[in-house]
This record gives sequence, C-alpha cells and structure tokens, in this order.
Amino acid sequence: MDTIAAEALDLMHDAVAETSGHSVTYTRPDVGNCTIYDVVIGKEQVQQLHELDDLVTESDQVDFLIKPASIDFGTGPVEPAAGDQIQLTLTVAGSSTTIRFIVQPSNAGEPVFRPSDPHYTRYRVHTKRA
Repeated sequence: MDTIAAEALDLMHDAVAETSGHSVTYTRPDVGNCTIYDVVIGKEQVQQLHELDDLVTESDQVDFLIKPASIDFGTGPVEPAAGDQIQLTLTVAGSSTTIRFIVQPSNAGEPVFRPSDPHYTRYRVHTKRA
C-alpha cells in the first residue's frame, strides 16, 4: 500500500472480515478452485415475487468483497471472470445450506468486478444466485 489512507482502508476491511467474513470456495471451471477465508458480502439486491398468493423473496444479485491476491488457482493471483463460481455455506442452528453464485456483470451494467475503493484494497465481485 502506498498511502496511509490505503493502509487504513485495508485495516478496516480486515476488521469487518474478522467479524462478518465468510469462507467461500471460488471456482473457475476447467481451471480449479481455491478457498478464500475472509470474504464479505458487500451488497445484496432482493427481489420480491408473488407466487400463488404467497410472497417469495429471492436474492437477485449479491456482491462479494474479496482481496485481489486471494483469487489464486496456484499460478498467481487472477482477476474475477464471467462464469466463475462462488460457493458459500451458511450454518444456522446446526443446519447447513450451500448457495452457489455465478460471477457476471451487475444488473446496473457494470463489469463483473470493480475496485471497492480508490486504493484497490478489495474487488467488488458481482454475482447472481445460481
């Protein structure tokens, strides 16, 4: 990091990851996968649908905040790419649920990822639930 502000942002992200972070499996089809231990859910767009008079809430798009050096399949860090997959396992009251997300451009037309801050301390990776 080249500035005090960048170092402060990195420390802030680390603190958030320590309390709210998740471990995920990041997969690039036909290349491999890696486990990332400090991923933070950055944003979730929720869509509500009515099905047979019941309100159904679906997560439409989820952004993940990931350290750039964390996406590494053994040959050095790589940038997120369309079609990559993020697998998140959540455990509530002893019951585990695994959710798979596909990396893709955002609904707002942004590319598959962008920096989360001006100092590039994290990628904001756009996904859609598979």
